[in-house]
Amino acid sequence: MQEQYTEIAPGWLYQTNITAIPVEYNYKYINIRYNTYPLSEEMSKLRYDKMMQFTESKSVLDVGYGNGSFLSYCDSKGLTCYGYDISGYPLKSTIKSTDTPYQKVDTVTFFDSIEHFQQCNLWDTLLALQTKWIIISVPWCHWTTDLKGFEVWKHRRPNEHFHHFNEQGIRFLLEKSQYEVLDISNVEDKIRISSHGRENILTVVAKKLIRV
Repeated sequence: MQEQYTEIAPGWLYQTNITAIPVEYNYKYINIRYNTYPLSEEMSKLRYDKMMQFTESKSVLDVGYGNGSFLSYCDSKGLTCYGYDISGYPLKSTIKSTDTPYQKVDTVTFFDSIEHFQQCNLWDTLLALQTKWIIISVPWCHWTTDLKGFEVWKHRRPNEHFHHFNEQGIRFLLEKSQYEVLDISNVEDKIRISSHGRENILTVVAKKLIRV
């Protein structure tokens, strides 16, 4: 069965059908994707610096925290840290694991996680977050209108990555979710080098427009 995609908004593609058993996010997945990555500390520092450049965070919730390296770095800087991940991967004793993404915190982060959400409607999830700021990093999809390029794009990953964004698409999602975009960059490309000569990772920092 061939994967089918729909354009939720310009610059935002969504896989509408499931063509195989979706990826299971368990200890094995974490070990393969994160624990073999040699630059975890450098990436965590880069992400922390980006967060503190635009927020005044004293607490943070990382949704889809992987092996917890970003939270461990934030913890070392004195932040109150929460992690939400369906894998249940163990965190440091000083970091609080939560069974909900709606913990009240200063900043909620989605680093390489929001594209994995199977539901179409992401804006209700973002709108319900109890936070002042949000940070999202996703693969930067330059091929939302170029199906041939999209077919061979390394980040397409059917039945794992359900959402694909370019800058226009991520702006639409955040504005519909009632966030003001503060910054958009490809800062992670300092570490995650592109193989196609264009921006590889899209990182956006935004501020919630309603009081929490």
